[in-house]
Amino acid sequence: MSKAGIGYADLTVKRLVDIDDDLLEQARSIAGIESIKDTVNAGLRRLVDDEKVLRHVERLRGPGTLDLTRIEEARRPRLREDVSEYDGRFLERHRAR
Repeated sequence: MSKAGIGYADLTVKRLVDIDDDLLEQARSIAGIESIKDTVNAGLRRLVDDEKVLRHVERLRGPGTLDLTRIEEARRPRLREDVSEYDGRFLERHRAR
C-alpha cells in the first residue's frame, strides 16, 4: 500500500531529525500549535515566506522601480506657502473653465 493510501499527502515524507526540545517548546508556545509536525511546518513556511518577502523588496529597490526619496518627499507635511501657492493655481485653472 502506498503512503498516500494511509493518510499521507503526496509531498509528505517521514524524517528522523534531532530537534532542540527547548527551542521546539518555545516555538510551540509562541505559535500556539500543539503538534510537533505542525510547529515544524509553520516554521518552515515562515522561513520560505520571509525569503519571498526579502526577494520582493530587493526587486522593488532595483533601478527604475521604487524611488524612496520621492516617497519620503510626498509624505512630508507641506509648508503653508506651498499649499497656498497650489490652491491659487488650482482655483485659477477651475475658474477659467
